[in-house]
Amino acid sequence: MNQILCTPREAVKYRQHRSPAELEWAAHIADLYSAHPIKRDAVNFYTFVADVFAAGRISGVREERARRKGAAK
Repeated sequence: MNQILCTPREAVKYRQHRSPAELEWAAHIADLYSAHPIKRDAVNFYTFVADVFAAGRISGVREERARRKGAAK
């Protein structure tokens, strides 16, 4: 369905500390898109990328729960 089921505020609210592995993944995916931080603080940029990924995960979990709830009726 690709519905966005996580608001930007929720993404920030549920934000967690990102591990070095998550930041490395974010750096790799950003590199594949040729996206690079404008300023010198790359950690904030890669944290943002990882947070967007996590928001997508939250959205996917919510979508699956809604699907299961609909199937149970």
